Amino acid sequence: MSGNGNNGTFHDDVTTTFGTVDGFCSELGEVNLTATVDIFDLFALSDFQSEPNSIQINESCADINGDNEINIFDVVGLVNMILNDSE
Repeated sequence: MSGNGNNGTFHDDVTTTFGTVDGFCSELGEVNLTATVDIFDLFALSDFQSEPNSIQINESCADINGDNEINIFDVVGLVNMILNDSE
């Protein structure tokens, strides 16, 4: 993965149900590749946390806190992003 967590853009190879694609992340939190950050991204990230092999996500966009790991801190960060957008 390349990029930093400061400007919200990342680059990585991502495997999806359609194969491996260029994992450019244009919007941090856009986990499920639907071009919008919403509650469904949170569902996808939560599913990935509980069973990583059960769902394919854009891991570049899932690393919310920029620590190069996808974990509970990213889930909490995504919840905060979604709640702050709804205000």
